[in-house]
Amino acid sequence: MKEPKVAIIISSYNQEKLVQENIRNLEKTNYKNYKIYFVDDSGNGKIAVKIAKNFPKVKIIVNAKNSGFSKSYNLGIKLVKKEYAPEWFLILNDDCELRDRNWLKNLLNFSQNKTSGGIFGCKITYPG
Repeated sequence: MKEPKVAIIISSYNQEKLVQENIRNLEKTNYKNYKIYFVDDSGNGKIAVKIAKNFPKVKIIVNAKNSGFSKSYNLGIKLVKKEYAPEWFLILNDDCELRDRNWLKNLLNFSQNKTSGGIFGCKITYPG
């Protein structure tokens, strides 16, 4: 059975280090049918340039001005729907740290077995 296509969208306002750590963690997942999209919400595109250089597989979207959380993710979703047409969207904050290589498989297995529900989330823990 083919793995469903997943679009992972990360938006950030001037949090370059966090975004890079987040993407490095995402690349360790054992799930393969996904694309990462980064929305640079800084209004100047400086982080986008660095992300593009360090992570060439990540698709970049740059906001011309700081639009805030909701508008940035909505822009990302709108563009991703046209370009990639994923079966699932995953919205990640820029400060997420994913600790289990199976996290995406587990989340999809859980959500695909539910007959109702359109939004699913993961358990959030604080390191320490």
